[in-house]
Amino acid sequence: MTRLWRNRDGIRQQFLHSEVIDSASQLAWFDAYVGKADDYVFIAENSVGQPIGQVAIYRIDDDLRTAEVGRFIAAPGEDGKGQMRRALEGLCIMAQQYWALTSVYLQVFAGNERARKLYERAGFAVTGDEGLIVRMEKHFD
Repeated sequence: MTRLWRNRDGIRQQFLHSEVIDSASQLAWFDAYVGKADDYVFIAENSVGQPIGQVAIYRIDDDLRTAEVGRFIAAPGEDGKGQMRRALEGLCIMAQQYWALTSVYLQVFAGNERARKLYERAGFAVTGDEGLIVRMEKHFD
């Protein structure tokens, strides 16, 4: 399901690795993924249990109490409704309450204004700019 969401034109180009993912590549990724203790992918659902997208938290650092969030993908027809912002906000609450993190960060293409605005509305601020990639962080009070 999420591989098909991610492979759509206009979506996959927003990922650092933008090639089309085939089923063999997905299985290889999954085999590596299941061995990780600091990487979680969630399917976000609407109020009636229909999948509306994917969010992830990874590179969880218990010592620094921070993690990276990303791999955000809206299901077809679900973008622009505010649901992914709410899913991201829910992921941030989980990061704070379940993992006791003090902040999360993400990376986004500098030219992806739509995503950057979504992240700003969710409480993220720019903390680094490498030209092509912008780093944004959200600190929890």
